[in-house]
Amino acid sequence: MWQLITDNLPMLMEGSGETLVMTFVSALFAYLIGVPLGVALILTDKDGLRPMRAFNAVLGWIVNVGRSIPFVILMLVIAPLTRLIVGRPSAPRRPSCRWLWPQRPLWRAWWSSP
Repeated sequence: MWQLITDNLPMLMEGSGETLVMTFVSALFAYLIGVPLGVALILTDKDGLRPMRAFNAVLGWIVNVGRSIPFVILMLVIAPLTRLIVGRPSAPRRPSCRWLWPQRPLWRAWWSSP
């Protein structure tokens, strides 16, 4: 094990350095873009120092769309894995809860109790 690590140490160090650079650069961009947007949203809020309802609504919509982009990318990446496991790229049309069927009497007792 140690031999494998020592043989590949230069490659591991290079990869770790590249990962740290990518992390810090992306964090820098997130702060440079996110902090001014957040300040603008707070300032133009209805209780802010410079209330501008239309500007705040448009900027809020843009920020919310931007926040959902990573999830959309995740869904696109996960679809092939889901197809591999389930056999189709999305979930079944109706949930399969057959494993809950034995608990049905407990549900009735729980819902009927005062």
